[in-house]
Amino acid sequence: AIKIYYQRRFYSSILEGYEKGEINPEKINLLDAIHFINAAWNMDVKPTTIANCFRHCKIRSEEDMPLNKKLVMFKAFIN
Repeated sequence: AIKIYYQRRFYSSILEGYEKGEINPEKINLLDAIHFINAAWNMDVKPTTIANCFRHCKIRSEEDMPLNKKLVMFKAFIN
């Protein structure tokens, strides 16, 4: 998912800059790429996408307790 979001932002920026005559596709530097990936991660990737990836990789099962229930149990344990 992140790769597609990154590519979408990258090509949109290239096209927009090229139409304005401001950008040469060969002049994209590492900092520009970092900005594209940062924007893609912060604005496009949803928490549900990450949760689905974890479930798919068997890192987290669907049977895990929701965080809010864990917090309630933790607070009860402390008190």
